[in-house]
Amino acid sequence: MDTEVNPEQPVSGPSVPKRPAPRLPGREPELSRLTSLFPLALGGTAASAVLVGEFGMGKSSTLHTAAALAADAGFTVAIATGSRLESHLPGGLARQLADALYEPGVPRPGFAEQCGPAGESEALEHFFGLVRDATERGPLFLGIDNVHLADAWSMRCLAYIRHRVLDLPVLIILTSLIGHPPHREVALLEMAGCTPATITLNGLGDAAAAEILGLAPGELATACREATGGNPYLLNALRPRLLPGADPHELGSSLIGQVLHTRMHEFPDAPAILHAAAILGEDAGFDLLAQLAGVDELDALQAIDTMVRLHVLNNSNAPTLTYPFVRNSLLRDMPKTTRAVNHARAAKLLSETGAAAERVAAHLLEATSIRIPWGVDVLRLSARDAVFSGRPELGARYLRRALEERLTSGRRVAVLLQLAHAEFQLDPPAAAQRVREAVDTIGNRDTAAFIASAMLLSLCGGQDARLAISAAGQIAARLDAG
Repeated sequence: MDTEVNPEQPVSGPSVPKRPAPRLPGREPELSRLTSLFPLALGGTAASAVLVGEFGMGKSSTLHTAAALAADAGFTVAIATGSRLESHLPGGLARQLADALYEPGVPRPGFAEQCGPAGESEALEHFFGLVRDATERGPLFLGIDNVHLADAWSMRCLAYIRHRVLDLPVLIILTSLIGHPPHREVALLEMAGCTPATITLNGLGDAAAAEILGLAPGELATACREATGGNPYLLNALRPRLLPGADPHELGSSLIGQVLHTRMHEFPDAPAILHAAAILGEDAGFDLLAQLAGVDELDALQAIDTMVRLHVLNNSNAPTLTYPFVRNSLLRDMPKTTRAVNHARAAKLLSETGAAAERVAAHLLEATSIRIPWGVDVLRLSARDAVFSGRPELGARYLRRALEERLTSGRRVAVLLQLAHAEFQLDPPAAAQRVREAVDTIGNRDTAAFIASAMLLSLCGGQDARLAISAAGQIAARLDAG
């Protein structure tokens, strides 16, 4: 969710034109640290920095803003961008830099043909020569965006020049996805030097989030920042969905879900774990994640470890998704049937582990198109607890879901009357209608007598007594002389 998916395409080419640098809300401290390296390079000594952050945290934007400031300070600017789809092309990123470093009007030799084992020594020395020649014309700013996606040969080029430019006016800025598995051939420090300035981009604060969203600072802006973790890319995706009355913690974008799912395909079993984490939400424990994803425990552990390092999952005993907006986005991208079936499976797994009825019922609510006869008792128990703890609306939701199951006549009457009790606290006329619906369902006098007694015994207290007496009276009217 950074360069390759950001609508703002990164700049690459011979140079970045001198123009006012765009303002990045909340990134002033990071830009200040980068610009503090300018005097060192302008004085003839190489400097380097590594800019790291999670998906969408603004690494590309920060790099290009620093490049614009460097151009204004007199640097020649060359930027190259690593791409997941080009990481197998030898020398692809190095060629981007080479094209930017050639002196205008000078013939360009076939650098591309040298990239590979046959001409490696010549190509590496040629690349270094381009850098050295460019510094003779003035200080040089080399920006490598998404270096974790660079091809191996380009990484070797960067490692080759790093210790050969120590006494040259060069500033090298690398951006990398935080926690990305290291390359098997070239380490990040081999490209950046042993002591680069390391800058981590964290989530924006309330004020910067409010500015991106076009809101005044306040509770709404804070809720948006909490839902997205202050991630600029997620904040921009949230903004058009922030309609009046919307709860930021309930919003999501199917596009974000698609993007994240695609990015996780790079790592074995990560997509399955990602979807399982979205389904389970706060119930995401290791065992449940592995079982719901259908992944062997050792493979699941490796995938979870990778996703925690990438800041996709929280680093805790319950590896949930980092932000509500991400979870909602993944769920919105999921086909309804797939989502319902997975919630039904999650409910079954939780039930088998002895989880609280309310946690099981939360998943049963989402499995609306799936028949789950065993779940009726769980829903009724959760509804009872919700009503008596002062949450009748939630209790009513549980019971309406129970009515979607295939119920016997007696069970349907019982659920309808329990629902009438929950609705009575919200809308007494609606509860009365629900009682009449239940009465019409009663098939014999024994059932009627039992239910009338139960209503009187269980509800004769406080204002509920009115409902009990009303229901019992209607039911008793159905009894014959017997």
